Amino acid sequence: MLPEVVYPVARPDFDASRITSLDQLATAPLVQLDTSAWSCLDWHDWFGHFGKDYQPAESDPVFNQLTLAYRAVQQGMGIGLAWGFMADEAVANGEMQRVTDLAMVTERGEYLVSLRHRQLSPAAQLFHDWLLESVTLAGEQRPAAEANFPA
Repeated sequence: MLPEVVYPVARPDFDASRITSLDQLATAPLVQLDTSAWSCLDWHDWFGHFGKDYQPAESDPVFNQLTLAYRAVQQGMGIGLAWGFMADEAVANGEMQRVTDLAMVTERGEYLVSLRHRQLSPAAQLFHDWLLESVTLAGEQRPAAEANFPA
């Protein structure tokens, strides 16, 4: 239903015009996310997706929670990774800016699933229809196929 899209962002007053390549982005002040305690994408993974080896600068600020890292970006501590669900509206409103047009679409996302052999209850069907209509109205593509898991 909703893909997981991750891209770099910064405050609107950050001069991102000088960052036009992965190499330039890699040397910019990047807000780091320590993912050692849980499974989450970090800059190393993000750069790796584009085929670039990356090592963070020792001077980069490091946070152990996504929300803390995002807040640090909002406060102007550097460029951070943002997930579409948390940053799309802020970018659209001019509260944040994308840094480069690069975005990573992961294999993770939000899915609507049900058991193939079981018909949805009327309440579940109502929720199903409302949710898919809401996603479509929000400008997302309706999924080509919904996942039905075997029993």
